[in-house]
Amino acid sequence: MTALVLLLVWLLWLLLLGFGLYRSKQRPKGNKEFALEKQCTVLIPVRDELTVLPAFLSFWRHQRDIELIFIDDHSQDNSAAWLNKQGFTCLTNEGKGKKAALRTGWKHSQRPYILHTDADVLWSPQAWQQLKDAFGAIPELRFCSLWPQIQGKWADALDFSAMGLNAQAASGLGIPFLASGAALCVNRATVQDLSFALGPSESGDDVFLLHAVVSKHGTKSVAVYDCPDLLTTGKEHWTAIWQQRLRWVSKSKHYRNRAAQSISLWIWLFHALAPGAVWVFNGWWALLGFVAAKACLDFLFFGWAKQFSLGTVVLSIVYWFYLPWIPLVGWLSKGSWHKAKAFADN
Repeated sequence: MTALVLLLVWLLWLLLLGFGLYRSKQRPKGNKEFALEKQCTVLIPVRDELTVLPAFLSFWRHQRDIELIFIDDHSQDNSAAWLNKQGFTCLTNEGKGKKAALRTGWKHSQRPYILHTDADVLWSPQAWQQLKDAFGAIPELRFCSLWPQIQGKWADALDFSAMGLNAQAASGLGIPFLASGAALCVNRATVQDLSFALGPSESGDDVFLLHAVVSKHGTKSVAVYDCPDLLTTGKEHWTAIWQQRLRWVSKSKHYRNRAAQSISLWIWLFHALAPGAVWVFNGWWALLGFVAAKACLDFLFFGWAKQFSLGTVVLSIVYWFYLPWIPLVGWLSKGSWHKAKAFADN
C-alpha cells in the first residue's frame, strides 16, 4: 500500500510538471519588429577551446549585427591568438574563472542585452529565433535561458535533460528556480550589481543571476525553455560528470530563492526516504516493484526513450542511489576539491 501511495504521489508530481511544460509552451508569437541582433552582445569565456571554436563560429560568424566578445581565461592552447587572426575581439580575463570573465566582458559592452554562452555550444538559426521570439513576445521579460541538448554522452545527456524539463516546467508554473548558463540572455539594465547577481560561490553564474532577477522583478520577468536545436557536448568520463554535479550542488548551499530551496528539498526527500519507507512497510518485493515502476515513469516522462539503450534503463534505476547521495556529498563539501580548471566551468 505504501508503495502504491508513493507511486501515485510521484505520478501526480509528473502530471504537475507536464502542466507546467504545457503552460511554458503557450507563449505568444514574437514581435517580428524586435531586433535583438542590433541590441545584443554575446560574451564567450574561453579556456583552451581551440578545438571547438571553429564549430562554434559556424553560426556566429554570419551574424553581422551581433557584437561578439571573447574573453580569454588564461588559455594555453593559443585560443586568443587564433581568434585575433580570425578578426574577433578577444579580451584578457581581468581575474580568474568564468565569473571574472563575464564581469570583464560586461565592462566592454554598452548594448542593452547581454548573452552568456559557452564555446562548446552549437547554435542554430532556430535556437536564436526562439530566444529572439521570447524577448519580442513578452514585454516584461528580462532574463531568458535556453536549455541545450547534450549530444553523444548518454549518462550526462539524460541527467541534464531531466534537469532541463524540471526547469522549464517550473518556469511555466511561475516558480522558476533553475537555468542553464550555456545560453542565457539578460537585459543589462536589470542588473545593477553584477558581482552580487552572479552569486558568492565559484560556480553558478546562471542560477544566481536568475534568482537576482526574480527577487527584484518577479517571476514573470524570467523564462526557461528546453531547446533541442541548441547542442552541446557532454562530459567524457564519469569522474568529470560527478565533479561537475558536485559543483552544482555545492553552490546550492548559497541559494536564497524559496522555490529553489523547496523544490530541491522535495526531490531529495522523496528519493532519499521513499525506498526506505516502502521496504519497511511492504518488504523487498514491493520495493523492487516500486523502483521499477517509478523508473518507467521517469524514463517516459523525461524523454529518455529517445536515447534508449541498456545503459539508460540501468541509469533509471541507479538514479535512486545517485539523487540522494550527490546532494549530501556536495552540501558537506567545503569546496577544497575545486581545481583551477573547475573555476571556468558551470
